[in-house]
Amino acid sequence: MNGQCKVAGVDQEPGDRFDQFSPADYLREYYSAVGLENDELLRFFADIAPTMPPGEDLLEYGGGPTVYQLLSFARTVGGIVFGDYLAKNLDAVAQWIEARPGAHDWAPFTRAALRHEGLPTDAHEVEHRLDLVRRRIRTLCRVDALAEAQPVLRPARFAFVSTSFVAESIASTPDDWRWALRAIAGNVRPGGHLAMTAIRNADRWR
Repeated sequence: MNGQCKVAGVDQEPGDRFDQFSPADYLREYYSAVGLENDELLRFFADIAPTMPPGEDLLEYGGGPTVYQLLSFARTVGGIVFGDYLAKNLDAVAQWIEARPGAHDWAPFTRAALRHEGLPTDAHEVEHRLDLVRRRIRTLCRVDALAEAQPVLRPARFAFVSTSFVAESIASTPDDWRWALRAIAGNVRPGGHLAMTAIRNADRWR
């Protein structure tokens, strides 16, 4: 990883929106095993990864403490800029990249991603893909889709932006949701691609 970028407008510590959020609890609750929902997400990412422009950089917007969404994309992209609102989520990703003790185990998700790609799922292939994701994540950034003055991550913008369950998780009103989605999609350059997953028909999450 080449380092961290500081983005104007979000250098300060976040306020109380997510101050009680625990990356460890979140990972334990939702990513201890590959359930049916997660398996379908991995299939979706495996299906769309081949449509990405090869060698271009990808922006992961609001990735939280997770990397499962990047397992298939890593085969195609040149590099990954990983953005999230919470410094502690970025720390959790850095912990995984650096293989520090206590880092989350993404091997089961990697096996599922490889299966959806039609590739071998043995331990060697799993470790090879995880190493590839680690090498692809070159920058960690703070981002805030609800900031009044939207930060510019890159003047030329990105050929590919990925966002999973972000806009609806941070918005309190439909207007907030539209604002957040515009902010995220605004990082896509003309002719680029936005890969997005969203939660439908829910009013809360634990």
